[in-house]
Amino acid sequence: MNDQKFVIKSKSLFPIHVGGGNDLLLDSLSYTVKTGWFYHINLDKMLSYFPKFAKEFINLSEKGDSIIELRDLIANSFDDSKRDCWYFRAKVSEELEALFKGKIGNLQNQLLVQCMMHSNNRAIIPGSSIKGAIRTAILNERINDGKNGQLKEKIVDHIYNLREKDKAVYVEGQILMRDKFDIKKDPFRGLKISDAILPEDSTEIVLVYNIKRNSDEKGIPMFVEVVQRDINFHFEMIVMDKEKLPKEIQPYHISDEEVRNSCYEFYMNTFYDEIENFDYEENSRISKRYVEDFQKLCNEEMKYNDSSTLIRLGRFSHVESMTYSGELFQPNFKNGYGKTRNLINGEIPMGVMYCEFKK
Repeated sequence: MNDQKFVIKSKSLFPIHVGGGNDLLLDSLSYTVKTGWFYHINLDKMLSYFPKFAKEFINLSEKGDSIIELRDLIANSFDDSKRDCWYFRAKVSEELEALFKGKIGNLQNQLLVQCMMHSNNRAIIPGSSIKGAIRTAILNERINDGKNGQLKEKIVDHIYNLREKDKAVYVEGQILMRDKFDIKKDPFRGLKISDAILPEDSTEIVLVYNIKRNSDEKGIPMFVEVVQRDINFHFEMIVMDKEKLPKEIQPYHISDEEVRNSCYEFYMNTFYDEIENFDYEENSRISKRYVEDFQKLCNEEMKYNDSSTLIRLGRFSHVESMTYSGELFQPNFKNGYGKTRNLINGEIPMGVMYCEFKK
């Protein structure tokens, strides 16, 4: 048999953020906001294109204590028509643009913005992030499918005697290879996921608030770049032929059917558990419309489509979508279901995408 290659047609059901790390945690000298757009500027190019700007920038930099003046200088000198002067851009609402401009003169506001990775102004969802979400679902379903009761009991009994940092490695080893974890025996070696390259201008800057359960209080807002709702994109998945894998991996081979079914069962359940346990329908700060849209899609479209699934990924998709359910769910977490959610504008959940498998 040959390897199976799938093109996964995807759509962002809720906004998605997969961060680019500290390198893309941008300060206010690394970007500017202009006419509805957030621009990650290329300062070196601006300095080379605009001699007058370069001279003023150097003078202010040598002066010291000139952050606010530098912010103003960049904002007033930036020309978005000079394409080399910016790396990428994201949409900004009128309200958020006004907020940026209102805070730019306040030295106490760092105005840090967590952005995503980009290539040629196109945001990237790394294949490693997608594969990690698939891995979580498969691990959970393999141990909770009702066929591995004795193994599950063994794992639950054993992990309480382990140090916290050793638990995940032990559990994965037992589920995936019935032994001590060994990367050479990992069946996920037979699953290849490409990066998802999104269309140009498909992201926006939003405010994310930490919301407490049954409370109108908002935490400190975070400026975050997200993939907007209803953005269509695709990525590729290759499932290696079982016979090509090392013999010790073959009994635990991962199929495309297992990927679809595991993701569907795990993420559908976690999302509905979240709605039920976090009281979305009763919390005045959380928009019911988004939950209703999600339920409609699941009930009508996915119910009749065996080639589709849901995946939840990225930052702010919450711990329930990143760990095991049941007895293996956070063994030391004694306070019950999560007490807070990170939501856009304090209302909109994040990190859900629809995936349809096409050979």
